[in-house]
Amino acid sequence: MSTDFLEHLYWALTDEEQHQKTGLDLGELYERTPAVKRADYAFKERLADFQQQDASKAEKLDNCHVASCWAYEQQGFINGFRLGMKLAEELDLMLHIHLSESAGEVEQCRSLHGDRRPVAYARDMGLLNERTVLAHMVDVTDEELELVASSGAAIAHNPVSNLKLASGFARVRDMVRAGISVSLGTDGACSNNSLDMFETMKLAAILAKGCSGDATAVPAVQALNMATAEGARIFRTPGLGTLAPGAPADMIALDMDEPNLCPIFNEASHAVYAASGKDCVFTMVEGNILYDHGTYTDGLYADTAAEMRDLVEWVKGKE
Repeated sequence: MSTDFLEHLYWALTDEEQHQKTGLDLGELYERTPAVKRADYAFKERLADFQQQDASKAEKLDNCHVASCWAYEQQGFINGFRLGMKLAEELDLMLHIHLSESAGEVEQCRSLHGDRRPVAYARDMGLLNERTVLAHMVDVTDEELELVASSGAAIAHNPVSNLKLASGFARVRDMVRAGISVSLGTDGACSNNSLDMFETMKLAAILAKGCSGDATAVPAVQALNMATAEGARIFRTPGLGTLAPGAPADMIALDMDEPNLCPIFNEASHAVYAASGKDCVFTMVEGNILYDHGTYTDGLYADTAAEMRDLVEWVKGKE
């Protein structure tokens, strides 16, 4: 699924605090890397882009538009939460927030907001409804899962990030049993690295089994569905995540001659438990071939990779 985030590049620290911690002049960083911008104008730019889209352009936009909000329940972000929901309602977008990502975040929220845990805080802020997607939801109670289920909000499960950051184990089986729609995500590169959705599917399936003690929890077909059609349904993009007449021509192909994929007895099981992103040899989005047996057809990859390597050297030079 391709996405167009309205904006979620927000900074919890001031420029001065960032400079003290990193030794980087963020003004220079913003100038050098347009993708990294201050929240105040980056958000306004993306909002203006969205509002100025004409009908012909809108038809060519990515299939999912997300109004992102802040990730943590800090006092200074209250207006940000409210702004995020207000914009989501005005523009008929989804609202995406990180919630109950770890025990530490829960305790921080309780200390700042009258002993309220993040889910209760989100409810009181008016953030829980059918347009809301909650990332992580690791440190939650049974009552909180029931509250999320009754609100119509969905959850984006990020197993790799949860493990790397030692956040804990999300109760995916219990989420599904409570009637919550659950999709899969990778979180950011700094807490995931590979951003490999095949790896994410496998971990989602096997962690659910290991944590619940139930070998039937989150079977391969369910994990595959969470990564494809269920994610599309949650983000109100019908047709995505399926191969069917009339659906968008979005697809990938795997090299089934690779040793880890040969022989094959069950396609869904192979995709979830045996495959990796490196087995992908073909990518098509809306009928356009973007990757074909080692070649990136738009020609942008080499330039982008060179720019990133140059940026890494520049950052190292600031140490």
